[in-house]
Amino acid sequence: MTGVLLLLFSWSVSAQNNTFSPYSRYGYGILSEPAFGGASGMGGIGYGLRTSGQINPMNPASYSAVDSLNFLFDFGLSATYTRFRENNLREARLNSNIEYAAIKIPLSKDWGLSLGLYEYTKLGYAFNSAGSLTDLDGNSLIYSNAYSATGGINNAYLGSSVLLFKHLSLGMNLNYKFGALVNSSVLSYPYNSEINSTSSSNVMTVGHFNIDAGLQYEQQFNNKHRMVLGMSFTPGGLMDVNYTSTTITLDTLTQEHPGLSFGYPQNLGLGVSYTYDNRLILGMDFQHQAWNQAPFFGVSDSLSLRTRLALGAEYLPSSIAQRYYQAIKYRLGLHYSDSYIKFAQGNLKEFGLSLGLGLPLRNQRTALNLAMEFGKILTPEPSMIQEHYWRIKLNLSFNETWFVKRRFN
Repeated sequence: MTGVLLLLFSWSVSAQNNTFSPYSRYGYGILSEPAFGGASGMGGIGYGLRTSGQINPMNPASYSAVDSLNFLFDFGLSATYTRFRENNLREARLNSNIEYAAIKIPLSKDWGLSLGLYEYTKLGYAFNSAGSLTDLDGNSLIYSNAYSATGGINNAYLGSSVLLFKHLSLGMNLNYKFGALVNSSVLSYPYNSEINSTSSSNVMTVGHFNIDAGLQYEQQFNNKHRMVLGMSFTPGGLMDVNYTSTTITLDTLTQEHPGLSFGYPQNLGLGVSYTYDNRLILGMDFQHQAWNQAPFFGVSDSLSLRTRLALGAEYLPSSIAQRYYQAIKYRLGLHYSDSYIKFAQGNLKEFGLSLGLGLPLRNQRTALNLAMEFGKILTPEPSMIQEHYWRIKLNLSFNETWFVKRRFN
């Protein structure tokens, strides 16, 4: 199993060109939400979710919800169809990606550990522009600019949590953020071979440790009602970043920029969930990310405050299923968020609606989770590029009994 996990990790790291959004050229790229398993079909909630059958890195306090005999291995795939519109221009793109891989193991009855990798940001775009200028002799020169980008930042984590006093769970993640963001451009003069083209690339390489902590308070009301309050906190700080720019014309000029500072935000996540009879789950999350206080290229106000609100529900028809459809978990979710990307006209916003199914494999706890999401980027000006997407997420959660002591006669 360790070999399979490492293989998925390496695949995830190599599959970095996983978005075509033109808005990924700003900041660190498009942010990803670490919503694993069934949470993908519930609007991406997680701060108040607590179940032994799911891995939930959004709140490390959830790791103490374990089955002391079971090992959980989880990985997720996605495919996204995106349509873009700018005035009368239309374009559509399709891409696929491995989103995460993770394991959760019990260390004791109320003590759990999780190890995993997921994408933190993603970068990928390609577009062209053209124009003309007048040289010293009065001749018109037509030029073309081609812009492209690849890369992203991944987050590897090792986390653990313990349940105290039967109600309170405390947990912590040690994170390692790593990756490279590569922005490139080529300036050429297609109708004048005497002028050399100019190629430029800017490479931001990230490698940084940080921590986040979480807590969950669980209260049972008689045998059928349960409520969980959750909170997760990440202190802001500076990332370890190397930034290099290279320009190629007749010669190659490479410059290091050691004096620039790049930061990540203070993050506060609050969540609540209500469970009835272990068959109905209702949840709500609120997230506050102070990107406006995180320096980017040494400037602390070039990014914007980001908030996110998510609602989710899951319904299981029967605890003891007579038919297969009664064992399927049906999920629904909504989310609405601001972008951390700052424009003079105002912030981008995103709205998404998700539907999900939890399909158990017969006679096993292992489940196949399917989520379908429709989302739209809301722009402050109608003249900006309009973007909406359809995304399918597929998650396989292996939940098997491994830790059983054998008896010998």
